[in-house]
Amino acid sequence: MTPEGIDEVRELLLELDHAEFPYQVGQSVGVVASDEHIRLFSVADLPDTGPTGMARIRICVKRIGQASEFLCDLKPGEQVTLTGPHGLPFEVPEDHTANLILFCTGTGIAPFRAFVKYLYEKVPDWTGPVWLFYGAKNPLETLYMNDEQDDFANYYDLDSFVAFKALGPNPRWPDSIPWDRALDARADELLAAFDSPNTRVLWPVRRRCATSSTKCSPSDWAQPRNGATGAKS
Repeated sequence: MTPEGIDEVRELLLELDHAEFPYQVGQSVGVVASDEHIRLFSVADLPDTGPTGMARIRICVKRIGQASEFLCDLKPGEQVTLTGPHGLPFEVPEDHTANLILFCTGTGIAPFRAFVKYLYEKVPDWTGPVWLFYGAKNPLETLYMNDEQDDFANYYDLDSFVAFKALGPNPRWPDSIPWDRALDARADELLAAFDSPNTRVLWPVRRRCATSSTKCSPSDWAQPRNGATGAKS
């Protein structure tokens, strides 16, 4: 998913050994990389069914750390042990005209890819504005919003969806993410939205499951639930 010369990121399609997967959008799965290491990865799409009739999921993996190295080195057909799903799902507001403001960086875009797809495919009367703010240290690190794979382009023509990129200016240099420029572009509208009780602000917060003896908390992923504020569970 990324060009040569920067951190490698892959999207992996995993076929499960059963037909049903009790997943809710925003949750993650645990990857057992060894007897002593389990790591959580967000499901990056809505589950589907493969030619064999088994459930399939997609995860987004950046090659950094033991579990990620293990996954990026897998060859087609090799097996991997998963746990889960884990974590709190993203909740669709009861009011389908609510404001949704999504913040993420790097591979944190994965659960939002699934969430936005769920809103527009599974919630037919959704008309609320969805603002996605995506940060990357440079333009080459954008995921699902680049020339090779721009999944969010499916929603650019919709009046309710707007995507903003906060990108460092140098393609080969890991600058800090310029959030100020991205937020300034819609400052007045954002301030009005933050003042509204009908606004939800979401961001993924990952907690690692370090070893096989560590229980994966039901709040591995957390997000605010009421208004424009929130905290970890």
